[in-house]
Amino acid sequence: METRFPVDISYGSIGGPVYFTNIVSMYAGHEQRNINWANARRKYNVSYGIKNDKQFQELVAFFHNCRGRAIGFRFKDWSDYVCDKQLVGVGDGISQTFQLYKSYETQLLDGNTASYKRKIDKPVFGTVKVYFDDMNLDNHSFFSTEEKFTTTNDFPSKDRDNSTSGVIEEAIKKNEENFIFNNPELIIDYTSGAIFFTKPPNIGVKIMASFEFDIPARFDNDYLPTRLEGLGLNSINDIQIVEIKLIHNLDKK
Repeated sequence: METRFPVDISYGSIGGPVYFTNIVSMYAGHEQRNINWANARRKYNVSYGIKNDKQFQELVAFFHNCRGRAIGFRFKDWSDYVCDKQLVGVGDGISQTFQLYKSYETQLLDGNTASYKRKIDKPVFGTVKVYFDDMNLDNHSFFSTEEKFTTTNDFPSKDRDNSTSGVIEEAIKKNEENFIFNNPELIIDYTSGAIFFTKPPNIGVKIMASFEFDIPARFDNDYLPTRLEGLGLNSINDIQIVEIKLIHNLDKK
């Protein structure tokens, strides 16, 4: 469900990215490390964020509405939820659909840069700003055609653009309220992190975005053990939340 876990509880949570690595140790002390996950999966314990009975009751209600592990939700990681002018793609005069990403870079001693690219599935509604060559898209146009579309009914037909318009039409029909028409040329899907341009950006144009984001997550247990420590004073020792790895239409191409 496109609902955020209570932010006043997530603020006090403990957690972060998790990788899955197998390490085989040799008799001589050497080791072989095998990477099983190319991308991290985040995990949190939110029990530390419960400070009063109101928060406790809010958590219990949220747990019931999620049916334990069954239904996912948005979760704000207060240690990592902002991205500023991230490069998400370069125009080629053909592509109209781009995925939001966040890059994590480390400078190496040889002068090169190691970079980790994280797909953003759940940008926060209303926070995405798109830039072309470092200029706000609202005030500039960098497209390869003069044609403009202003409503969902004006999108190009599938015969004209099978790769993009079909994705737009399918997604909007599924959940139209999660889209924002920032201007006649740009649509943002806040449920998947996809950016749709009604016209392909020109060749060489750098497409950048600034945004806040949540992660798709779920409870990691179907059991919510609580303890009564006094009248109106309840506690929960361990409430695990894990990231959900989503697959969208863009991932299948």
